[in-house]
Amino acid sequence: MSLRVATCGWDAPLEVICAQAAQAGYAGVQWNVPVGGEAALKARLDHYGLALAASCAGGMFDQPDTRQQEIDAAVAEARRLRAAGAQTLEMMCGLRPVGGPTPAQLRAYADGLNEVGRQCRELGVQVGVHNHGVLFLEQEAEIDLLYRHLEPAWVGTGFDTGHLALAGIDVVAMYRRYADRTAYVHLKDIILVDHPAGDSRRVMPFDEVVALAERADLYTWLTLRDVDGRLLVLGGGPLGHRLLRGHRGLVRGVRCCDVAEYQFAEIGQGRVDFAGLVGELRRSGYVGWLAVEQDISYRSRYESALMSRQYLRGLGV
Repeated sequence: MSLRVATCGWDAPLEVICAQAAQAGYAGVQWNVPVGGEAALKARLDHYGLALAASCAGGMFDQPDTRQQEIDAAVAEARRLRAAGAQTLEMMCGLRPVGGPTPAQLRAYADGLNEVGRQCRELGVQVGVHNHGVLFLEQEAEIDLLYRHLEPAWVGTGFDTGHLALAGIDVVAMYRRYADRTAYVHLKDIILVDHPAGDSRRVMPFDEVVALAERADLYTWLTLRDVDGRLLVLGGGPLGHRLLRGHRGLVRGVRCCDVAEYQFAEIGQGRVDFAGLVGELRRSGYVGWLAVEQDISYRSRYESALMSRQYLRGLGV
């Protein structure tokens, strides 16, 4: 297994990121390949002895007038990353609809992903799908339904452990279920910070829940389980607030004790069972790359990356 670092949120030039990633002990970085910049990017990575993990593309493939354009853009990104020395394309999904995606929406998304994956396979590029809170692909049932429609030879998993955990998913069990379809793994930890509404079983009316969410900042993720048992994952920023407000009439109420506040943390500092995950990776014979991802940190990016690297080294990664 190769350990690399995802650089989203790093407010620094590529030169600095490469130097710090190499110094912290990583074997590569994840970075989108600029148009026409394949050779320059590869040369910069080679200079620091680093490999390119992947590039990222998007698309929902649900509108007839833009579907082909989205497919073509993703495949073009795959060509660029292949020229820069990588073999993995990360596919990100769009915003989450109120109530979550329907089976028909998941099927349309899968059809587009299959076409991207088919064309990328011809280029020698493996496609993996990234799950994410507040985005289209978040909850366990919808992940399972999507993968029932995906062709395993064309599209694999790109699980993000932190976002799986935010959605209440057992990270180790989820990896085990899809071990033979793994394209890559993003390693991210979460820590429970608070129960901001207290621990009583009082049911808050919807407007009180919205006011509570709107007090959360960008460093915070809230999870709410309503009285009907549905789990909502909300980012602390405007996207999460808008998503929650759209649930008026769908959420009858939330008990105070069923609101939790989380933040991302360095690997090994939070709730994700990385020892169990590494054990499953080894048992399944996985030999691809893993990427440490720290979206937001109270430390410098280098300090966070170094802490995570040291912890994973202790697990033999």
